[in-house]
Amino acid sequence: MCLTELISQYPHATIILAGDFNQLPDVDIVQCTGLLSIVTQPTRAVYRDRIYVSSPIYSIVRVVKSLVL
Repeated sequence: MCLTELISQYPHATIILAGDFNQLPDVDIVQCTGLLSIVTQPTRAVYRDRIYVSSPIYSIVRVVKSLVL
């Protein structure tokens, strides 16, 4: 099921897309999905791990340093 189908079938649902997006530029994901990027600082040396939402439901997003290398 694609994102437009989900939105049309469940218009009040909150959609959250999260993961490790190593090769995909943030702007491309935002343009293709229409979702909002809510990670505002690097998760490692760069913005690898990101979270996208369909509506601004989180006021604060914190990036924590991993204990595993």
